[in-house]
Amino acid sequence: MVQPYLWIFILGIITSFLVAYGNGANDLSNAFGTSYGSRVLTLTQIIIIATFCEFGGAALLGSKVSVTMSSGIASASSFEKDPYVLMYGFLCTLGATFLWLLIATWKELSVSSHQSVAGGILGFSLVYGGFGAVHWADHSNSFPYVTGVVPIIISWIASPIFAGVVSILIYYVVRYLILQRKNCSRVAPYTLPAVVFITCLMEFFFIFLIAAGSKLGWSAGRALWVSVVISAGLALLSVPCIALLRRRIRGMEKEANMVAAEKGIPVIEAMRSILIVGRPLPPDTLPEVSVIAKPSNINPEAREVDSREMRDMNGETFGGAAVRCDKKDNVAKSLDEPVETTGAVVFNNDDENDDTNEDHHDTSENSNDEDVEERREAGNAMSEPVVPEIDGDYPFVCYDKQGTPHFDPRAEYMFRYLQVFTAACTSLAHGANDVSNAIGPLAAIWGIYSSHSVSSEAEVKLWMLCLGGVGIVVGLATFGMNIMRLLGDKIAVITPFRGFAAELATAMVVSFATLYGIPISSTHCITGAVVAISIADVGIRNVRWNVVLRMYCGWVMTLFFTALISAAFFSQGIHSPSKSVSSSK
Repeated sequence: MVQPYLWIFILGIITSFLVAYGNGANDLSNAFGTSYGSRVLTLTQIIIIATFCEFGGAALLGSKVSVTMSSGIASASSFEKDPYVLMYGFLCTLGATFLWLLIATWKELSVSSHQSVAGGILGFSLVYGGFGAVHWADHSNSFPYVTGVVPIIISWIASPIFAGVVSILIYYVVRYLILQRKNCSRVAPYTLPAVVFITCLMEFFFIFLIAAGSKLGWSAGRALWVSVVISAGLALLSVPCIALLRRRIRGMEKEANMVAAEKGIPVIEAMRSILIVGRPLPPDTLPEVSVIAKPSNINPEAREVDSREMRDMNGETFGGAAVRCDKKDNVAKSLDEPVETTGAVVFNNDDENDDTNEDHHDTSENSNDEDVEERREAGNAMSEPVVPEIDGDYPFVCYDKQGTPHFDPRAEYMFRYLQVFTAACTSLAHGANDVSNAIGPLAAIWGIYSSHSVSSEAEVKLWMLCLGGVGIVVGLATFGMNIMRLLGDKIAVITPFRGFAAELATAMVVSFATLYGIPISSTHCITGAVVAISIADVGIRNVRWNVVLRMYCGWVMTLFFTALISAAFFSQGIHSPSKSVSSSK
């Protein structure tokens, strides 16, 4: 005999898959937004990584959070007399969540699927039993010692701040130890083993502590030393990659010189276009004034550079403005009016420069508009580019008009490979934490359907986790580009180094939350990490707060909209006239 509420379970499976689809299109797209923004990974590569890592995170690490989402908000005792009402409420939650995620993704509004599910559960619980049917802030004997709605709300604020702090720490450590060192392009490849060891240690420790801790009963100490051994082994395996990385950098230099000679652009811009494959620099991030300066040539006070040393990207000279090179940051600053030339590059040459640079200065002095035009039309077909090549003996820092520092692309090249690893870890953490948004309510529906009663915990089946993993990957592949473009392009300038810092911070914070069963949002974490890096780059006043504010408004709207939609669905189903009840009367 078919049970009367089998239809709720069947619809629950379908809507859970749809919620996972929306999760992949919106939430997972946020997780991969930095990889897309830095162009380290193509969409196809992102899908391949997500396929394996989302399944791995969901199947191996996700069950603990799924239990939290299904039973941590709605009070089970309030529904003990009507278990199927709670079952229907979770179905309404899934429907409201999918509807809101679909609308938000269509409107390019980055939202949290965790907020959507939490709002849906909150909505139907308030309709049925009022405030008493909701766990607001119940005491717990384990960290974070409070369960219910309040800690989830706090996590919406704490998680982006926490991820932002971690990302800034990673950003400044790498920036000052590697990217701003003398000979940074030569030093960076040799730091690869150390960076690999530290990165793998932080990631594997949380993974082993979560997976092996829950499945095999490993202690934190055992998880730590196993992580150290594996990370050290991977670091040793990366040593031969140093030579390969150096060859890749030399190849990038040769290619950049040819591109610069062909297109008449600075070599450093050609390198940057090669580093960030497939994405031309947006007009508002093209540097107006750049500087390459040897620290030995910069006085503590300042030094004015002769206008003959100032040339634009086409080799055309300009004057009328003195430029100061500060020892602190090696950035050219105009002492008069800003130079009205986009793409201007300042080269600080000393007396030891070779004859080639002297010839460039002579050419600059004697050139006129007709000569410049002829060089442009000829495609600058010369044996060497007009702009002198980059010398690796001193650090390079190029500031665009927003104040964003652009480091030597050769030094950043290493992070293209490291960001692939951090992207995989972020996806793994996302699968472990955010699969609960789709599977938690389904697990609760299955628990009520199979036991005919309300339980404080719901058993999570492996097929449920796999269902959520499939839906997330399909959503990312078919509808995820809009949100990836939002986080990867519109908030801040994302390069491989910045993407590495943001993804590593996000993976660590989300993994930490998963370890303690805290269902935080990866959207909040990655957004907080990117905003924090933007603050470190351009200062708090120059961050694109209009884009950030729009995202935060979407987060707030999510809670209220899903609560209202779920409450409407639930009220319609519970309080509508019933044919069976009418017949019995």
